[in-house]
Amino acid sequence: MTSGQHQPVSPDSMDCYVYFKTPQAQATQVLQEQALWQQAIAVQLGCKGKLQRRPEIRDGLQTWMEVYRDVSPDFPARLSALLSSQPLPLLNSVPRHQELFVDC
Repeated sequence: MTSGQHQPVSPDSMDCYVYFKTPQAQATQVLQEQALWQQAIAVQLGCKGKLQRRPEIRDGLQTWMEVYRDVSPDFPARLSALLSSQPLPLLNSVPRHQELFVDC
């Protein structure tokens, strides 16, 4: 393989990363809603997620990251649809950025 070329990777299993930002003052609400959210994901999608956050606060905002391992390519769409059906006002009101990654 030459520099700049990539081997094709099977898209059957990927990792999904979802990040979002909230005001620092809403950290407790994020954690409360995330507990309910992760429970809904486990029941409805059969997946266990992991919540992380950046250690620093920038401009009064915390950056949060949800990580889901070994998911299918349609997982982000299913995740978004599920979130919109949940009574989670903060998580439903902030922009969420979803990205899929595969192992090399």
